[in-house]
Amino acid sequence: MKRSFSILIIILLTFFCGLSASASSIGSATTESNENLLSTDDITDFDKYLDLGLPLLVITTDEGRDPTFELAVKPDPGCIGTGTTNAEKLPGTIRRFEPDGTLTYSSGTYENGVSGCTLKVRGNGSALRPKKPFKVKLQKKGDLLARGDERFNDKNWVLLTDVGMHISLGFTVASFFESGWVPAYEYVNVIINNQFRGLYILVEAIERNEKCRINVSKDGYIIENDCYWYAENGEYLPSVDLPKAAYTFKYPDFDELTPDSKAFIQSKIDQLEKSFTEGGYGKYLDLDSYAAWILCHDLLGTHDGLGANRFLVLADNHPDTKFTMGPVWDLDTSEGIVEGFFHMHYTPYISMAKMFLGEDKSLETVYTNLWINKGGKIYNQIVTEFKRLLKEGNHNFDISAEYSNEVWAPQNAAEIDPWESNIKRKLDYYAKKKIWLDQNVGQSLDVSVDEIEDDSFDADALVYSINGMLVGTYSDFLGSNAEKGIYIVRGKNKTRKIII
Repeated sequence: MKRSFSILIIILLTFFCGLSASASSIGSATTESNENLLSTDDITDFDKYLDLGLPLLVITTDEGRDPTFELAVKPDPGCIGTGTTNAEKLPGTIRRFEPDGTLTYSSGTYENGVSGCTLKVRGNGSALRPKKPFKVKLQKKGDLLARGDERFNDKNWVLLTDVGMHISLGFTVASFFESGWVPAYEYVNVIINNQFRGLYILVEAIERNEKCRINVSKDGYIIENDCYWYAENGEYLPSVDLPKAAYTFKYPDFDELTPDSKAFIQSKIDQLEKSFTEGGYGKYLDLDSYAAWILCHDLLGTHDGLGANRFLVLADNHPDTKFTMGPVWDLDTSEGIVEGFFHMHYTPYISMAKMFLGEDKSLETVYTNLWINKGGKIYNQIVTEFKRLLKEGNHNFDISAEYSNEVWAPQNAAEIDPWESNIKRKLDYYAKKKIWLDQNVGQSLDVSVDEIEDDSFDADALVYSINGMLVGTYSDFLGSNAEKGIYIVRGKNKTRKIII
């Protein structure tokens, strides 16, 4: 009898230890709060959305509403573009369910620094669209992609809208350049406050994480050449080269900078910017990483010269350490330019134009050699991968896209095309883009600042402001009493800057 009782006690202890281990594996909440979150009774049509076949993220804010933000348009002191400011962070809970109903992650209920998450609207132009992108910040590190490896744990994640699969497969293209960390992503369906929000991509945020993201020491820096610095509450360093695009901080937090560390990073920025004009920039900027960043955007055909995120990474605080480029990020305009370089060849951000057009040809040489030596291999990898994706298909993506479109079409949001249509379009685009790059990489960029006669371009040539924003057609522009300044005209066979 005593022996049987002892065995029973051992069995019960083992069972309850197993429950405890299960609770700790799905999040950071207490056992009690995890038990409360195991129920899905609070989720309307839960099984219906699981049946779509993709992971399901369920986010509930404590106040049961979406976070708010404010619109900022050309604020003082001056800046370029339209953005957002005062983005509200709402505390709440996030759970991840696999298609079979298994709960693979739970943040637990919100407790500052302990469990739960915060949710806020992210982005600038993208935040103004009906379907909002979001940033999720966990209070305790975890892996929302549920890869089963603590190495991937982090607090910061983003949910992005991706109508043409430009962002997701743009990351795939970037990975073939083998020039550093590329964010991991996954297609997911999202419910927020018991409302189905449709198909998103869940993406690793740009963050210092020596194990799985950007590997910099604790004495290193991750900064952004940012045209939306006005929304950073003064937490930025100025740019002498381009005052309307100051430097904001991804790491460390601005308020963690000591006077010495602030003076150090400012001096590094000043050295780099001075070299744009004087030459010798290879002493301060890793040209291999920068050339790969430029060429990747050229291959992707992005056309956002103003808003393209430009992250600079300094691995440590050694005086001789060079800046390297962070990952390509702003990819929702991919495939926008088939016959042409992306707009930053003609705009002054990180002074690409100065480096290409100045006497120091180091960057142009590295860039040209990269395409000549590796462009064909990269293109073949793209074709191989996209043909594989086309052959496999993705029914779960397609049915999720249909449900997502039903939610957002009445709000005039762009619809998500089927998987096959997206992949076929991309294969056609990259075939044309490779031909154009083969013909034009290594040729002198004809972007000198010249006065141009009215008949130098066809009437339907497109005119852009110096910050990359479309102004109109060439004929309409010249007849509209345009303000004086420098503009970019993109014709069928040439692209030039003009002075008005």
